[in-house]
Amino acid sequence: MSVNITNPPIDRRRLSAEDRSAYNQSGSHAAAKKAVARTKAYRGKQKYESNRPARTQERKPGSGGFAGGVAIQQARLRQLGQENTRAESLRPPMPDTQKEEIYRN
Repeated sequence: MSVNITNPPIDRRRLSAEDRSAYNQSGSHAAAKKAVARTKAYRGKQKYESNRPARTQERKPGSGGFAGGVAIQQARLRQLGQENTRAESLRPPMPDTQKEEIYRN
């Protein structure tokens, strides 16, 4: 596919073995190939973007999303905190001697 690129990579088949070896080791062949690939990819993306169907779904505030998400999360965490506090209050008290053995540094 011809893409009318002004600096295509050199056709290495036409080079002598010595020139081909020097060209391969210089790294300019890989750089030129990458440049061509990047250009082709960019042009393909531009073509796709210009021909793809337009978005039909609204992306405006109030069209969905996290409706009341923060308040719901706060209420859920508040309820979890209350449950944890109640669970701790229902536990039997730990004797002081046992506490010292467990939490000794």
